[in-house]
Amino acid sequence: MSLKNTVLVLFTALAFTAAVQCVASAETFEITKKVPVTAAKVLTLRLHGSQNADKSGGYDRIGVYDGSRLVQIFKIANVSPYGDKSTRTYDPRSGETTVVEDMNFDGFKDFRVQAEMPAGPNIPYYCFLWDAKANKFVHSKALDFVTSPEFDQKAKLVRSFNRDSAASYIDEAYKFENGKLILMESKVTEFAESPDPLQQDKLIKTETVKKRVDGKMKVVSQTSKLVNR
Repeated sequence: MSLKNTVLVLFTALAFTAAVQCVASAETFEITKKVPVTAAKVLTLRLHGSQNADKSGGYDRIGVYDGSRLVQIFKIANVSPYGDKSTRTYDPRSGETTVVEDMNFDGFKDFRVQAEMPAGPNIPYYCFLWDAKANKFVHSKALDFVTSPEFDQKAKLVRSFNRDSAASYIDEAYKFENGKLILMESKVTEFAESPDPLQQDKLIKTETVKKRVDGKMKVVSQTSKLVNR
C-alpha cells in the first residue's frame, strides 16, 4: 500500500472513530418549560431530545401537559419540511433554544423552538400558536419561514432579518390579518463594486424599499450611494 493510501485509510479510520465516539457520548434528556397561555391557564412543555459531549444536539418531540395530563405531542419529524427527525442546535439542554411569547398579538402566549444552527445569521424556528377556540397549540408553517423573527408587541409587527448573501441583506415586516401572516414592507440592501477605478476603496450601496399598496407589494423608493468598504 502506498504512503498516500495509508494516510487516507488512517484518516478515514480516525474520522469514523470520532463519529462513533460522538454518537456514543450522546445523552437523552427531558426538560420542562412553562407556557402561561393566560393568567389562569399555565401549560408545561416537556422537550425530549439528546445532546452530545460537544453540546450539539436537539429535540425530537415536544409534549404539552396540563398538569400531569398529556394533551398534545409534536414530533419534529412531522413538522419539519425536510423530514428532519430532530432539531439541530447548540446546547438544547439549556432550554435557551425555546422561546415563549405572544407571536400573533392576540393576547395569548405561544412558543417556538430553534430548528437548526446555521453558519449565518438566518435562524429558523418551528412556531406554535395558541388557538383559543380549539384550546390547543397549532403549528404555524407561515411563521416557520420567517427567519430570525422579532415580535414588535407595540406595532404588532413581525420583523425579520435575512442575509441573502455576503453582499445582500433583507429586512421584512409582517402583519397578521384575519389570522394570516402578510408581508407589509421589505427593504433590500445590496453592495456592489464601484466601476470607477479611482474609487476602488468604495462600494455602491443600493436600498430598495417595497410596501404593500392596494394588496400588492410595490417599490416605493430606491436609492444608491457610495460608501466606504
